[in-house]
Amino acid sequence: MKRGTLVAALAILLLLPGVALAGGKGDAAGAILFGPLFLALLLLPTGCALHALILAHAPRRGQALVQAAERHRWKTILLGVLNTGFVMFLVAATSKGAPPLAMIGLLAWILLVLVGSHGLARSLGARALGREQPSGPPGDLAEVSLGWTILVFGAAIPFVGLFLGAYWCVRATGAGILALLAVEIEVEVSPQKDVELKDGIQPPQD
Repeated sequence: MKRGTLVAALAILLLLPGVALAGGKGDAAGAILFGPLFLALLLLPTGCALHALILAHAPRRGQALVQAAERHRWKTILLGVLNTGFVMFLVAATSKGAPPLAMIGLLAWILLVLVGSHGLARSLGARALGREQPSGPPGDLAEVSLGWTILVFGAAIPFVGLFLGAYWCVRATGAGILALLAVEIEVEVSPQKDVELKDGIQPPQD
């Protein structure tokens, strides 16, 4: 799918429900349309900066996040649902008795979602660019930037974006946990190739 077509489709989906509601309750239409858009505009530069930091300072962990998103869909969903449910229960149970604990738990969950979304963003961006799988530098920066833009503005689509955002948050949480614990996820570098690279010997070309 071309980037121009993708952007146009997102713009139509973002604006159409607001226009349809504008003839009725203006305040409700404005809240439904501009609230998620404002949040997306806030998240866009923050997320891009975080993902760029991951690419620059934690490339192996970033690759693990990509592999988690690409190869372990159901594991990420299951872990994400369990973790999100536990955090929401913790927040609800401590919001009155221990508000600082509830705030810490919520902030930790948000950070986990942002970090875990790195793999989803790179995977989605690679597909939008017509690539079969995420690539290495310098293409990885373009993939994660485009993918993160799709994620935040896709979640800002009225009505539909609520379900998309919930699904992506759950998957991002699960991917973050898998990468953190390194469960069945390793960067695929054979020992022979690793030794060759360390010794400065280029592997033979096919």
